[in-house]
Amino acid sequence: MQATASIQALAAAREAFAAASQAAQDGHESHTLLLTRLSAVQAKSAESFRAGRADGDADGKHAMAMKIADADAADLRVLVNESAAKLAGLNAVQSNAKAREIEAEQQAKREESQIALSALQVHARKLEAEFLGCLTDIARQAKQADRRHNGSLFVLLPPSRGLKDYVMYNVAPTAA
Repeated sequence: MQATASIQALAAAREAFAAASQAAQDGHESHTLLLTRLSAVQAKSAESFRAGRADGDADGKHAMAMKIADADAADLRVLVNESAAKLAGLNAVQSNAKAREIEAEQQAKREESQIALSALQVHARKLEAEFLGCLTDIARQAKQADRRHNGSLFVLLPPSRGLKDYVMYNVAPTAA
């Protein structure tokens, strides 16, 4: 049996979601690394500041280390902001891909239900043909048996309560 268009669309949507999820995960990891580096540089700046206050920093070594760390932190903040914007885009792509996957899954389920309904309708038509043949046989046998037969199968074979309710009142029978 060949895959239907809905099943193919579902497979493509799942593949797109998996790719978007991987890209988002990679983006989160990169962003986390940048945040970790920023924290480390900020800690180094603070450490240099404290060391300079503690020993007076006569040679300016701690001040220079603090300036370098602050410059690195400024550069990293730019990268973190760019990464955050990129991450927001990746998250939006992932969210849209998930929505398309859910929509494709619902369409595939509707299609599957339609296929099952069509098969049941074909089966019901076959059963109906057999049933009508059986009713014809009952009517013929009733005439041959010389039973009081007024042409009504309703007398010869009264419908079950479930069939009568379904035909007359459109109330579907409950499963037995």
